[in-house]
Amino acid sequence: MDNYNKNISVIRERFYEDFSKELLLTLQGDVEIGSMMIQEHIEYDAQWMQAVELSVQNIGIIFVYGFGQGIGISDLIEKYPDRFFVVYEPNELSFQYAMKQYDLTPILEWSRLLWLSVGEKQLNLMFSRLSTHIQEELAFVPLRYYLENEIEELQQTREKFMNHYAAFVTNHNTREHFKKLWFENTLYNISEFSKYPEIYDLENRFSGETAVIVASGPSLQEDLEWLKKIKNHAIVIASGSSIQFFQKNQIKPHLVTLLDGNEINDQIFSSEIASQTPLMVATRGYQGVVNKREKRVVYSLLNHDSVTPYVLGLDTNRKYLHSTTTVVGTAIQTAIILGAKRIVLFGQDLSFHNGSYYAPGVNHTAGEVSSSEHPEKKLKVKNVKGGYNETTLSLMLMKDDIEKLIELFHDVEFVNTTAHGAEIAGAAWVSAQDIYEKLARERTLSEDFLESFLDQSSASPLIQLPKFEAKLEFLIDALQVAKEEAIQIKKLLNKGRDQSRIKPVKAWDLLGKVEERWSGLTNLEWFDVIFEAFIPVAMMEFDRILPIIVNEQDVRKKSDLMHEHLGSLLTAMVSSIPESIEIMTEAIRRSRIVRGDEC
Repeated sequence: MDNYNKNISVIRERFYEDFSKELLLTLQGDVEIGSMMIQEHIEYDAQWMQAVELSVQNIGIIFVYGFGQGIGISDLIEKYPDRFFVVYEPNELSFQYAMKQYDLTPILEWSRLLWLSVGEKQLNLMFSRLSTHIQEELAFVPLRYYLENEIEELQQTREKFMNHYAAFVTNHNTREHFKKLWFENTLYNISEFSKYPEIYDLENRFSGETAVIVASGPSLQEDLEWLKKIKNHAIVIASGSSIQFFQKNQIKPHLVTLLDGNEINDQIFSSEIASQTPLMVATRGYQGVVNKREKRVVYSLLNHDSVTPYVLGLDTNRKYLHSTTTVVGTAIQTAIILGAKRIVLFGQDLSFHNGSYYAPGVNHTAGEVSSSEHPEKKLKVKNVKGGYNETTLSLMLMKDDIEKLIELFHDVEFVNTTAHGAEIAGAAWVSAQDIYEKLARERTLSEDFLESFLDQSSASPLIQLPKFEAKLEFLIDALQVAKEEAIQIKKLLNKGRDQSRIKPVKAWDLLGKVEERWSGLTNLEWFDVIFEAFIPVAMMEFDRILPIIVNEQDVRKKSDLMHEHLGSLLTAMVSSIPESIEIMTEAIRRSRIVRGDEC
């Protein structure tokens, strides 16, 4: 037990964020020697190390698949003392056995061991850390045991990481592209939202109903007649741009959801039916659409939106909608909050059908989008007919988000009627005709039931505009101070880099001052809230290089790294502050107009 106590002490100190409480309890339990599944050779494995050399070459970060008894990792550390290591052991019992049988502290304390993760439940956490913090290429090195015995699982893990990283990059590129729009929409919408209920104010008001969630896929045209009929028997929710299909076919849904922050929504929501349909909008939804409304609006807060809870002073433990890559996710959650126990998906192709991406009438650009015009690399996805459709990474990410929601809301029945779309795990395929006939026997709804209900609903007490304005005024003052501090830190960085060439001791002193002042900035309660929203990629890029900066012991290299990477982040901060202040000032002006105080 002495070995276990030594090892667990280091793990708690160095890797506490990578080990869940459940995993730590598992590692504490009893394990029989017979449960030990991985045995490493005590002798130096020259053949394996030769294969490792071909994988590692000059790559700076080594991902080791497997921990075993730590023998192979010790050999790797000895051969590559200048590299960084990330280790994943999929076998919890094996790791538990090693923890109790061996003193692993020399490995666990190795300063260049960046992360250690154990068990499949911890894998996504490790992927997130790698995606966030690692900007170099990874050398993927499996222990011999896994190479010989579990090659398929090993390859699947590598593929999972590549998909996770691709999704991470896509999401961050989206955030970078829309950063100003999302920030504007979030702050400008708040004063308008103060007039309306928040979605959780309406929780379970339509308990037990069926909701039909309509997306924009090309299969929608085939089920048009059933969609017209089903409206009298279920809550019909148009997801984002699908409202154009309703306009083209002169059908009015009960509700339309808006998640997208792009200005194109001015065009999408400009039709007569769009303007007449009650609107459920997420905080980052395009503010131009919200501003044109005078009634029948519901709003929602998103769990990845840290700006709104901060500026409104909300409890972080309250309920929030899960952020998804698709507005269909917003619509699904809206329906479930309202009380729906069955979700029916229409037009959810998540792929191209006959070369088309959208149903007729749905258009985000000047012309219809076809598979030949879509710039993303084409992938294949299994469809509901048993064949395969062309799709893209973006659509696969949407599919994954929907499937995660289905898994999360396991007590809700999900049905997919999309005639030619991708299979959706957890949603049984049923024809639109069959689901209509089932619903027609169960329930009849009045056409304006939701409108009548919203007309009688009160505004949510969540938004107190005077407090909102005061918080923005505080942030404006704080950002102006932060701008001057960032400029001073940059000057210290310049001095530190110069001194590192001639006076190393002086350089270390200057770098210490930089770290102290930088820490003072980052510890401000609003720092991450504002800058992760306004300069997300700059923040991400610095987070990715930070472990390497922290572990660098050569003053010249460290000062160069800090000058380049922290300097770039400081420049982005200084450049962004005037624009963010301008947006906050405008948000205050709009809030005062809503309150009737334009002074």
